[in-house]
Amino acid sequence: MKTLITNFSRTKTLVITFCLFAILCILSNTIFQGDFTYLTQTNGYSAEQVIALLSSIGTSGRTIHVAILLADIAMVVLYTIFLLGICYRLSLKLTNNCHLITTLTFLPLLLSVDHLTEIFVLFFVLLGYPDVHVNVVNLSSTLTSIKFLLTPIIFFFPIVILSVTLLIKYKKGRIHNEG
Repeated sequence: MKTLITNFSRTKTLVITFCLFAILCILSNTIFQGDFTYLTQTNGYSAEQVIALLSSIGTSGRTIHVAILLADIAMVVLYTIFLLGICYRLSLKLTNNCHLITTLTFLPLLLSVDHLTEIFVLFFVLLGYPDVHVNVVNLSSTLTSIKFLLTPIIFFFPIVILSVTLLIKYKKGRIHNEG
């Protein structure tokens, strides 16, 4: 496991995964954007709203929506590798005998699991249309809301780690200069 995370934290891997993730984000929100808002980009939807959307976009729109979900899986893999790698790399010097920091380094996995579960539940909704189950839609809506909450926190976390690292370096340098 440590070898895998170490490989994720290499500069080349970080740059490649970040760039591919950014490209997929840009493509999903420009060229691949349909004439409707994807359910993964909608917060707090109801079964009635989902039925209305899936009915209005037709078979071709639902096919496009499924294709975007496939692209979302690739984005989840890319941002997970990037976030695990960058969090590990930034916190490497902080993790000596500190299980809290080591545990926090793996927080991106929470977002990944939620996001992938949301995607698979939405596959079920899209592929099962016109039989839309209210409980399944409620689950997907809840997972989407959790994703909306977790995303800024998890993506901001490397900045927090970097800030703590710089603060510790600054304090150590100041103590050595005074002594």
